[in-house]
Amino acid sequence: MAVPVLFLLGGDDRIVSTERSLAFARSLPSEDVTIDVLEGHFHELLQERGRGAVMA
Repeated sequence: MAVPVLFLLGGDDRIVSTERSLAFARSLPSEDVTIDVLEGHFHELLQERGRGAVMA
């Protein structure tokens, strides 16, 4: 079954490696993978200042 996948990554995340997350996302067999790296954001994207950019 193919499903769309969305990765929202904080570019300055200190908990989860952005590089490893990107590698994992790119390794998925799904053709419908969207990756959005939000530079200047950390791990809790919806709890940070500027979270409006995440929800847009």
